[in-house]
Formats: sequence, structure tokens, C-alpha cells
Amino acid sequence: MRRWLQQHFASLCFLPFLICLLWVGSVKRSCAANLDLVDAQDDKTVVVLAEEARTGPLISRIQSVWTLAQCEQSADSLAVLLREGTPDLQPYVAISLGWKGAEAVAAVDDLLARLKSPSTFMQATAAWALGRIGNKRAAEGLQALAGANDDLVHFLVSEALSRLDGKDLLPSTPLTRPLQGATFLHVSDLNLEASQLLYSAALTGNGVHWDAITVRPFNPSWSGIGGMPEAEEEKFIRLLAFKDGAPQVDLVLISDLYAGELSYRLRWELWNYVRRGGKLICSSMLFQPCHGSSRTPSGSSYVYNYAWKPFLFDTELPARIGPSDLPIMVGLQPPARGRYLGVKDTGQGEVLVYDMVKNNPHVGAIPFSELTKTEFITWRHLVLGWGVGTPQVDEPLFWHQLFTWALVGPSAFPAGVELEQVPSFKAGQSADLQVITHNYLRDDARMRLTLTLRTLTGETLAEENAALAAGKGASSPCQITLAVPLGVSDEHAELAQA
Repeated sequence: MRRWLQQHFASLCFLPFLICLLWVGSVKRSCAANLDLVDAQDDKTVVVLAEEARTGPLISRIQSVWTLAQCEQSADSLAVLLREGTPDLQPYVAISLGWKGAEAVAAVDDLLARLKSPSTFMQATAAWALGRIGNKRAAEGLQALAGANDDLVHFLVSEALSRLDGKDLLPSTPLTRPLQGATFLHVSDLNLEASQLLYSAALTGNGVHWDAITVRPFNPSWSGIGGMPEAEEEKFIRLLAFKDGAPQVDLVLISDLYAGELSYRLRWELWNYVRRGGKLICSSMLFQPCHGSSRTPSGSSYVYNYAWKPFLFDTELPARIGPSDLPIMVGLQPPARGRYLGVKDTGQGEVLVYDMVKNNPHVGAIPFSELTKTEFITWRHLVLGWGVGTPQVDEPLFWHQLFTWALVGPSAFPAGVELEQVPSFKAGQSADLQVITHNYLRDDARMRLTLTLRTLTGETLAEENAALAAGKGASSPCQITLAVPLGVSDEHAELAQA
């Protein structure tokens, strides 16, 4: 018996994990089969979704509630769920009721009761819903919470009261700030030190402060999809809060996360962070499905299938990603010039989604609805969780300009110069450079361009000044000839011979 236990110890230890995995998979399949009925948009769909919201894992019940909110004639069912649902589900029911707007007036009294909940999450979602429903009976209950200490609760109560008065609390102008001294939050499988190193070349001299949220390594045979530890999620939520009307974190960068690793709670927090003036940059990898099959260390086979599920957060995402003509792309060379981008402004904030052409089987722009069906082919390597891997990003100029655009906005790019093709520079010969000047914001069409050719160590080899002209919103091509000297100083002789 002892020998048998020794031989099969690994398999026995892994058995509970397999049982858990199979159970979750069966629940997901059951929920998915019923949730597919949502396309019907009929009374049967509402009944099925309302029932799904009462049973099963929380993540499936949340998805049922959000899908229910997008069905017609579902406000009454949502009101019942708010009254009878479990406390962990009620905040998401409140969000869905807010999405229904004035149709959900029957839920006003129950939402007012939820303002007295000890949970700030419940208070925040109830306040938002009451503001969206717009019934003035809610004013007194909201006023009682106007002095809330929690930042998001205080903001959403103030916003709701403004909506009841027919006003918008948030101005429509984007909230900008300088890149110098900004605070970035990197959400990935890297630790803080690795995050700082990764983007150091792109932010040299800008004094950017970093913080990091680290997810678990991705390895289905060991830990499933990985995901965000509870302590890291709590830290994430705290950092998304504002202080004195300004974000604690100027920019959130989400990279190397798979669909399913960003909880519904975090998406709610990010939705509010962005519209209040936060800047979010994320990889399309977050929205693309990850599926496959493999074997566990004990030899058993398993399958995994993770896909993006829509939520309120999706209203802030770009409609599509594709080739971009934003000023930040000017001056970049391939492959950086070929990056796919999608940008959407919401409230005072902005969301940018980036990807590489090589990861897309499509040609041209990809609608967001199609992006969520396109498998991402790049795997997150296990050792990146330990800060081992690519030390610095490729194309630091792209990242510098992307960060600048997100924080400073278009004003940081009044004009741009694009070099169509870098010529071969040979000692003692002149090189013709085909240049395109873009005037994005300047009222004055006159510009002066200085072209400098330097060695790798910074010594100037040649320089040429040229007067250019391009009207506001226009582009102008021109040719500039740069004379390359015959020789350089001794320490650069090797370069000159090359």
C-alpha cells in the first residue's frame, strides 16, 4: 500500500484540482447554453436569465444580470433581484438598474435602502443607479450620504444629485497633465522593479513614478488562468480612487492579461476612473480568447477556454482597432509604424487599446466585436512573473509618444516630420532625404527644420537647416540634401569605414 501511494502521490494531489476544474467547466457550459438565448430578446429570455442570476458561481450570476439589463422589459425582474438577491450580487443588480434608467423607477425605494449598506461598493452602485433613474424622490436619501468619506461614493452621490437637477457634474473637457513627474500603474505579470526597467528607455528624464499590480503566472496545468490575488485587487481599487479631485494614478497600463483576469468589480472601478479623467492604455490581449488543451503533470488531459464577457466597462472601449494616423505615429519606423491602435474619449478620460499587426489575421480595422473572437497567439511566459524576460521594450519612441498623447493630449503634437525612407549614408557623398511635414495645430504655416546626422556616440557628422511651409491641418513634402563628410575623428574611424 505504501509503495502504491508513493507511485500515485502526484496524481492524488492533483485530483481535487481536476474535480474543481471539471465542476467549474460544467457550470460554465450550463450557463453559456442558457445565456445564448439572449439574442431572442423575448419573455422567455428574461425568465431564463433571472433564474441564472440566482444560482451558480458569482461570475456567472453577474453576467446573467448584466445580460438581463440589455433585454427589453427586464426592469421588474431586476428590481426583484435587488430585493431578494444575495448581498454579493446586489451591487451588480444596481448597476444594471442604472443602465435601464427611468424604466427602473420601481426599484427606487430598494436602492435608497441600499445607500445605508455598510459596503461602500453597494453604496456607490446604488447612488449611480439613482442618478441614472432620475426620480427626485431619491434626493433626500442621497443628501444624507453627501458627506461620505469614500472617494467614489462621494463623487457618485454628488453626480446623482446633479443629474436630479438636470446638470452634468463632469465637464466635457479632457483632463490633461504633464508627463514629467506623472505616476503610472502597470498591471501585468511583472513586479515593480521589472516594470520600471521595461519602460525606462521610453521615459528617460521624465521622472515618472511607478507602481505595479502583479497577477499570478499563467500555466493551466498548475494554476489555471492565474489571475489577480485578492490583496492585489484591493490595492488596485485603492489606487484608482481620486484625491482632491485628481487621480492618484495618472495612467493605468494593462499588459499581458488574459480575458477573465480583470474582474467585474475592477471593470466598474476602471469605468469610473476613466470618465473622471483617468487614462487607460491596454493591450488587445485582454479582450481576445485564450483556449487550448494539454496534460497535467500526472498525465491527465484538460481543456481551457477563457473569453471576454461584456459589461458596463465596454462602453468606454474603442469601436475598433486598426492602422492609425494619430500624430504619435509620425516619425516612427516599421514595425512600430504598423501598430494597430484604437482610441476613445469618455468624459474627461481616455482609453487606448494597442496591438501589433502580426497578431491579427485581418487586414485593416478590426471591429471590437470581432476582436473578442480572435485568438491571441502570444503566450505569457511563466518566468515573467519573477521579473525575468525581456528587460526593455522595443520601440521606446512609440511608447514615449503614446504616453505623452494619453496624458498631455494633442497639444503635445502641434506638428510632425516624417522621413519616408532612411537613405544609406556614405562618407564624402550627399544623401537626399524625402521629408513630409505635417501641421496639426499651428496657425503659422512657416516652420524651420534642423536635420542632424550623429554617430552612435553622439558626435555630429552633418547638419542642415531648411525652411518649410504647411498650412494648419495640411501636409507638405520636400527634399533635403545632407552632405556627409569624408572622414571623422580617430575614435570614430571604425564607423566611418563601415
